[in-house]
Amino acid sequence: VFVQNALISMYFQCGIVELALRVFDIVPGLVRDVVTWNSMISGYVQSDCCDKALKVFGELLGDCGVRPNEVTVVSALTACGRIGLLDLGRKIHVLCLVSGFIVDVYLGSSLIDMYVKCGQ
Repeated sequence: VFVQNALISMYFQCGIVELALRVFDIVPGLVRDVVTWNSMISGYVQSDCCDKALKVFGELLGDCGVRPNEVTVVSALTACGRIGLLDLGRKIHVLCLVSGFIVDVYLGSSLIDMYVKCGQ
C-alpha cells in the first residue's frame, strides 16, 4: 500500500492525473487505506479537479470500510470552498463535529476558508 500511495502522490505532483487514477483503480490485491484515499482527494484538489475530489470523498464515505480523518476533511472542505458548495461544506462540518475531530489550526482554517469562499 505504501508504494501505491507514493505512486499516486508522485503522479499528481507531476500532473499525470490519469496514471494516479489508474494506480488507484487497477493495482490488484492492494487494500486502500485512509492515506490512499487522502492521496487521491488531495491530489485532485491540487490539480484543480475539485468535483472529482468530492466524488472520491463520497466514495470513501460509502461502504468502503475506511473512515475519513482530519486530513480527509481538510481536502474536502478546500474543494467545497473552491467550487462554492456551501451545503456540502456544512455537511462536512457536521461530520467533523459528530466524528469528534479535533479542530486544530489546519481544520479550523479550512472551515473558515470554505465559509468565506462560499459567502458566509
